[in-house]
Amino acid sequence: MFDNTMNIMLRYLNEFLDTITEAQAALLQSYVVDHFEDGLLKKREFYREAKSGKYKVTNYFSDSSENKALIIEQFTGISARGSCVIYFNMRASGEYSLWDWEQYSMEGILRLRGKTVLDANYKEFLIIDTELDSDTIKSAYKHYYGDVHAGEIKDLLLEFGYDKVGNLISICDVKGIYGYETKSIDLERFLLDTEFSQIMFPWDQHPYYHNLYPLLPESEII
Repeated sequence: MFDNTMNIMLRYLNEFLDTITEAQAALLQSYVVDHFEDGLLKKREFYREAKSGKYKVTNYFSDSSENKALIIEQFTGISARGSCVIYFNMRASGEYSLWDWEQYSMEGILRLRGKTVLDANYKEFLIIDTELDSDTIKSAYKHYYGDVHAGEIKDLLLEFGYDKVGNLISICDVKGIYGYETKSIDLERFLLDTEFSQIMFPWDQHPYYHNLYPLLPESEII
């Protein structure tokens, strides 16, 4: 999978996706290793500990020249306790990229599929789960970050939920900093709270979250 002529770099993260050192990762039961090729993320390995033992989930970013069956064979296996998520069919707009993805079990069986949008720092701005045999949406969310922390999980402030046709149905105050103690509210209640919807998170300045579509942001300001 790897060409020795490529410039390959590793980055170690903790479970919150904060950057740590290799030595710090060695002391943890759960950590992440990012593999970059020529500056682009090629795979992200999640090392985890469960009651049944250690296991690894590999997120692999493929291109059109790669064979999906070979990727599945390489990164799944019961004896190796490995499963994988394959990202493919990338489309880009500015610093954002839209990917299709498929999740495979340790047995190499397709379990989940969907779409995601990542920014240049690989933060997840969109996550869609679809039916296995179609593009029918099961669940869809968009994320808003505070851009304070390096780690994606610590930085997540709001999660927007949408129905199957793309209408906004819920807004979750993930950290409770907007006064809703991590609870979800609907759009009507959000708009009635003028401090929240006009000052803390000015709704008219964030069109990306008004509807599920477009999936890819159409401007740098979302």
